[in-house]
Amino acid sequence: MDPVGNTIGLLRFVLNSFSQIQLAREFESEFERYQPKLDLIQLRLSRWGEIVKLNNNSNIASKDLATPVNRGEGLENPKGDPTTGILLEIRDTVAKAQRDARKIKSGTSSDQLLDAEVCLPADLRGLHTRFKGLLSKRTSQTVKVVEGLKWAFYKRDHFDRFIADISSLTDNLEGLLPEGDRQKLWELSSDECEGINKPNLEELKDIAQDCDPIIENASGEALRNARGGANNVTQTHNIGNVLGFNNGNFNLTPAELAENEHRRAVKAWNKFKPCGLLLEIKELEAWFNMQCQQSVLWISGCPTNPNISRSYMIEYIREKKIKRPSKPCHLLYYYIDRTVTGSSYRNLQQAFWQQAYPSDRVQVHVLNNQDREDSSILDVLVERLAAAHRDVYIIIDGLDQLPRRHSKDGGHLAVAISSQNTPSFDRGKEYDKVFDLRLRPSYMSSDIRNYLGNSSGDSTIFMGTKDLR
Repeated sequence: MDPVGNTIGLLRFVLNSFSQIQLAREFESEFERYQPKLDLIQLRLSRWGEIVKLNNNSNIASKDLATPVNRGEGLENPKGDPTTGILLEIRDTVAKAQRDARKIKSGTSSDQLLDAEVCLPADLRGLHTRFKGLLSKRTSQTVKVVEGLKWAFYKRDHFDRFIADISSLTDNLEGLLPEGDRQKLWELSSDECEGINKPNLEELKDIAQDCDPIIENASGEALRNARGGANNVTQTHNIGNVLGFNNGNFNLTPAELAENEHRRAVKAWNKFKPCGLLLEIKELEAWFNMQCQQSVLWISGCPTNPNISRSYMIEYIREKKIKRPSKPCHLLYYYIDRTVTGSSYRNLQQAFWQQAYPSDRVQVHVLNNQDREDSSILDVLVERLAAAHRDVYIIIDGLDQLPRRHSKDGGHLAVAISSQNTPSFDRGKEYDKVFDLRLRPSYMSSDIRNYLGNSSGDSTIFMGTKDLR
């Protein structure tokens, strides 16, 4: 069989194998977290298959599409094709998991299997049905369904190892795609999130962390787009009901407040695209690419409103890291209003937890009911993300918000402080590297020219002023 036939046969076998997996009674108490992981790894592989156009490849012979695949036998990789090699390893990982499950089954007291249609909560059952529909649509020509014996996972640690192995192999599979095709993965996952309500997006982002970083980031982006806007307020105890529209901060979470403030900042500069020269500075490039395990970038001498450079960096990270993920990462940010007194640091902590774990309402409730602000809470969050091997970008505006260096060997930590103040590095000494970036007028010259060239006003009035020419 030619390499293309190998690829289509292996993908068909793997997707068909996943459809035969069930979960045993051991998973009953947290079925709503484990079953969606099975759905997502199938969806993720089908997304990859969609990108490489397996359904429409003219080189695939009709006999390859028509031949049932039972155990994926006879499919080999004589030419050492890396794509085929990874698919073979996924096939073998599934086969080994099935053999191990049989051994585990013999040592359990109950072999009762759970039905997703019965055991999932109603709202998540809708997500399950949605993803099954997408999978069916994508594989209608790729997979010739072969009815096989159902088999199950009986222990959570066995299932967790399986998901981690399959996720790692799929990372490698996606990594072989050209840059343009990896961007298409993001676009497809964005389509997968379209129309999902906010509570389900929060659940999806949380569940996807262990198995599908692309839809994790896409669901996070969909959550950000769902935040903000007008709030409807119904007033009673008067003649009739008065319907009001509140465009301020009524009943918004700290993460929603942060996103609203960010959008306002972006709106102020979006037309003229400022700070272009910042991206050419080697210190920023080194920080952005996380050349050090843990680093701090201090941008000082900012314009009148430091939110400009802060928001620009947030947008740049989203575009280059979140929407084109080579590996999972988190982006945490908050805009503190220094003119308002109150528990602003507590709001920052809540915003960071909500941005990292949208569905973790328990921790947010604990933070909200604390009598005092505890700086160690942010350190705990960073440690937790690092332990999960997540790279973390944090955008803040002062040293008082700087977390401690984490003690884990996992993910990288890159913190940017955008401030008008002169740098003070005492707190940042524990980091591997502190980049001192002091903005000079020359960095802003192209922004001024861009503004003058695009402004609808009479820009010639500036030309007679030596300092502005």
